[in-house]
Amino acid sequence: MPQFERPNGSEVFHLRTTDGREIERSESLGTASLPLHVGSPEAPVIFDAGLPDGRAFRCAGLIFTPRDEEDDEGNHGKPNIQALLVVGRDRAPLDHTLAALRTGLLAVGAGTLAVLAALVHWGVRGGLAPLARLGESVAAINAASLSTRFPAGDLPDELLPIATRLNELLARLESAFARERRFTATAARVAHPACRVAGLGRGESHHASLRERARGSLERYARHHAADGVVGG
Repeated sequence: MPQFERPNGSEVFHLRTTDGREIERSESLGTASLPLHVGSPEAPVIFDAGLPDGRAFRCAGLIFTPRDEEDDEGNHGKPNIQALLVVGRDRAPLDHTLAALRTGLLAVGAGTLAVLAALVHWGVRGGLAPLARLGESVAAINAASLSTRFPAGDLPDELLPIATRLNELLARLESAFARERRFTATAARVAHPACRVAGLGRGESHHASLRERARGSLERYARHHAADGVVGG
């Protein structure tokens, strides 16, 4: 067979007896030997083998009984002799194909991971955008803008409870600040006559009496304000 007759060819075979005596070998095998790993003709042993010259082969080994022409003619006097046959094919083309396939799979995998990372980044960034807008709105609130309310219709369902609680908190703060302003204004009106009388230079006893009256008025209003706060809260 021509494929086995080329020196250093890509296909080799080695035929031996069960006791290791060589029957025939291919020219492409040279002086090397193939390992004796054999199975039945129905289930040959498949293995890899390397030669001293650096070539690597994918081999199949089997044991079989050669048929003699005399047996076909009815001469059954000779005992059957079993032979071990190992054939191999150079792995270089297969290894090259596997390497190309491995490189292609790595490239596809790397590209898929890059696209997936970009999609995840875009999705997370888009999903967190409403939260970022809500945070910016909260940071912009001060004492002069307590009447601000967060529009719940523009927020996703996950942020609606947060916006609702923030709106309730702003309403309570606005009410508390309004009560504080009313208390400050009333306290100023009550304290103003006492301050004005104190500046007239009257007697010390009369001055002390006015301070007591002013303090009593402030305490009554403070109790009334506290009661309003409890009812209103």
